Amino acid sequence: MKYLYCILIILCSVPNFAQSTLTSYWGIANGNLQGSFIDDKKNTYTSLNLDFQIGKILGKRWITGIGLSASTEITQNIKNPKQRFSAASTGTSIFTQYHFLQKQNTSFYIAPSILFSKIYTTNDVISLSSSGNRVDYLQTSLTLGNYYFLNPYIALQSAISFHALEETSSKNIMSIRTHENLEFNIGLQFFINTYQTDYQLPNKKDKAYALLSKTWLLEGKLQSKNTLLASSKINVNTGLHYFLFNYLSVGSQFGGHYIYDTEEYRFLIKPSLRFYLPTNINYFYLEIGAGATQEKIKINNTFRYNPTVFAEGQLGFGLFLSHNVALQGGVFYRYYTPWDNKPLVENSFRGIGSNIGIQYFLWNSKKRIIK
Repeated sequence: MKYLYCILIILCSVPNFAQSTLTSYWGIANGNLQGSFIDDKKNTYTSLNLDFQIGKILGKRWITGIGLSASTEITQNIKNPKQRFSAASTGTSIFTQYHFLQKQNTSFYIAPSILFSKIYTTNDVISLSSSGNRVDYLQTSLTLGNYYFLNPYIALQSAISFHALEETSSKNIMSIRTHENLEFNIGLQFFINTYQTDYQLPNKKDKAYALLSKTWLLEGKLQSKNTLLASSKINVNTGLHYFLFNYLSVGSQFGGHYIYDTEEYRFLIKPSLRFYLPTNINYFYLEIGAGATQEKIKINNTFRYNPTVFAEGQLGFGLFLSHNVALQGGVFYRYYTPWDNKPLVENSFRGIGSNIGIQYFLWNSKKRIIK
């Protein structure tokens, strides 16, 4: 069978950086951490997802490395805590990238990889031991991708992958699909340097340069995902902010997912106001927002729609990796109110969560410096 691979390359108006080879760097690193907790007065829903990759550059065209991943999802009845369902997965991967075409700001690569993973499910207490249901599986993958350098440390990564899943062993056999699938991913890749360059991080003389008025802030990712804990789905999480004044931005976030197999979906839109407190190359922020969600789920072959409105407060911290790229993480609290032609205040519930991501600042034209 022949598979057609397509790469979506997003072009950005950025400075020109000479990246003709990979030998200027030690390696690459990327990762993702997300968690959430929701209490709807009937059940609590807890989820945590972590994945991390690090690779060593070998010569002009090769990168090899490892990846680690873990996820867990727990649903528990509040009145009867013994009514509990848990699912978890752990994985270790090995990958190699061969960069067959390198231009000034971009590099195309092909990457085979192998993932060894386990999934666990239980209707009692979650355990990453031999108890409960467990399935071991092997995933072989082939990826075609592209790096487009936004600056000497950060590249926009676009990739499409073909995966072949095969069950290798199981305990207390459960229903599981062994299949082939395609995934695509658009995100940011961090390149690790081993020596001092002329491109410096912000210092005390130009702190908060990216947090001035008339600056645009971009954030987010687009990804399709196929896992054994959930059906195949496409995820999107993106945001856009504009600095009206120094250290004050207004913007909006859009996020959600669509599940191919069941035609279920969930989306969120959230306008917000964000206040920043800069400290050298770091900053703290406070965000206040309100928004709406819409959910379509299938129960007993019948679709049900669950609209809600919510208010949110978020507190976070950012670390500048370069003059216009920051690693940012935060913890948020949301208060949800279901909506059925009117707010159903008596059915309101709460949720908390955390997120870590990359922020890309498009500087304003006035090169002002904070002294």
